Amino acid sequence: MRRLSYLVVLVLATMLGLSATAAAVPPETGHFPIDEQVEVVEPESSVCGFPISWTRSGQGTFQVFFDTDGNPTGVHLFVVIRGELSANGITVQIQQAYNRHFDFGDNTVVETGLIFHYRVPGTGVVLSDRGRLVFDLDPETGEYVDLIFEAGPHPSLHGDFGDLCAVLTP
Repeated sequence: MRRLSYLVVLVLATMLGLSATAAAVPPETGHFPIDEQVEVVEPESSVCGFPISWTRSGQGTFQVFFDTDGNPTGVHLFVVIRGELSANGITVQIQQAYNRHFDFGDNTVVETGLIFHYRVPGTGVVLSDRGRLVFDLDPETGEYVDLIFEAGPHPSLHGDFGDLCAVLTP
């Protein structure tokens, strides 16, 4: 998923950069809807040993920054999503509100905020990734190459899905 968002951002930034002029170029800003259904969410499904699906919706906002020649230098994304994660007839609520800052000069991305929050009504939070992450990006593939910095709890980054698997097991 992280690779896909980077590629979308890079294509968007390149397209917007084609219409830029040589004068001081103001950032391009826009919004996009998020409406997603995934039948087998990974790595959660593989780790738990059964298919887990999700339905999510929300909105994203982007801002593309340019140098004085009109070339894209970075992108800021802000995403707010709500939805449901489900398996075995059990439903978990999803909440996300995060920022991603792509720097095309340094080939890095910084993620901050509530990356995701899984909660069961009446039970509480079963898994939550939040804080700050900084990754190196491969400029050719758009993949996150190395984790440079981590602050805050990010259990899923380290494969800790135990509480989520337990709550979705009948």
